[in-house]
Amino acid sequence: MRSHLLVKQKQPTQDGNRLHDLVKDNAQVKRVICGHLHRAIDMGFAGAIASTTPSVAHQVVLDISPDAASCWNLEPPAYKIYVHQTNAEVLSYIAYVNDYEGPYPFHEGGKLID
Repeated sequence: MRSHLLVKQKQPTQDGNRLHDLVKDNAQVKRVICGHLHRAIDMGFAGAIASTTPSVAHQVVLDISPDAASCWNLEPPAYKIYVHQTNAEVLSYIAYVNDYEGPYPFHEGGKLID
C-alpha cells in the first residue's frame, strides 16, 4: 500500500509494488483490508479500495503534513465491521468500543425533534 502515513510510520509493506500489480491484474479484488495501523483510512488502490481499521487501543495522530511527528493519542477505541453483500460488494461500519449515552430518538409523534 502506498500511503504517506505508512511511510511516515516506517511501516511499509514488504513489497508494495508487487501487491499493487497483483490487485490491478485481478479485477475481482474489490477491497484490500490491512491491519495494525491504528487509524481508519480508505483509499483507492490499484482499482480496488484499500482500508485500514482503527484500533481498540490508541490511535495514530491524524496529521497529514509531510513533517508530522510520529505520535499516538487516546481517541476512542474502535473497530470496523465488514459485511459481504450478496452482490459481491463490501459494506463497512466503524463501531466505537466505549459505552455512550443514548440512544436518543430523532422523531417523536411522527415529527422530527429539533
